[in-house]
Amino acid sequence: MNKTVNINLASTFFHIDENAYKKLQSYLNSLEKGFKNTMGKEEILKDIEARIAELFQEMKTNSDYVINESNVEKVISILGEPEDFMSDDEDTTPPKESSHKKLYRDPEDKYIAGVASGLGYYFGLDTSWIRVLWLLLILFSGGTFLLIYFLFWILVPIAKTTADKLKMKGEPVNISTIEKKIKQEFEEVSSKIKDIDYDKASKTLKKNPKIFSGF
Repeated sequence: MNKTVNINLASTFFHIDENAYKKLQSYLNSLEKGFKNTMGKEEILKDIEARIAELFQEMKTNSDYVINESNVEKVISILGEPEDFMSDDEDTTPPKESSHKKLYRDPEDKYIAGVASGLGYYFGLDTSWIRVLWLLLILFSGGTFLLIYFLFWILVPIAKTTADKLKMKGEPVNISTIEKKIKQEFEEVSSKIKDIDYDKASKTLKKNPKIFSGF
């Protein structure tokens, strides 16, 4: 009988047998080495860990369930082996995973709470049309749809993690897509920083030295 190890994965507690723990640890170590020189390494590994915890939670049948080797192997088959994404071959096919859209509020494209953008992804519709429809429904329903909007705001979770954002768009959540999404976010931030007109900002500060008077 294998020993049972207690682990904390992405702030979630699990019981896991010793052999499964060794396999999981080996997998995580290989991922850490694979992403050693990758931009956003910490974020990528954190999101992969969160995805593993999510998959383990789905496998648990009760609070005392012990994660076993077959569970770990199934998770690896979903996420992919390190060599699947470290290959230089651009034609390498990422591991297949059935993907189903989940309804989330989109924090990256919102005017109020991201409800319209989330619904747009879920139904495959342009967000602008969803927003126009909401506005018309609110105006001609005597406020009923305003209440419905607030219910969506309260009940529909916001897409916080990379995995949430991928599921919102109906994309599979594996190593390849997580890495791609985080790199894209880093590149967008970097691009915004590069687009800042530092000369203009400097001149503005010189003209308005009182900006810092409150500090």
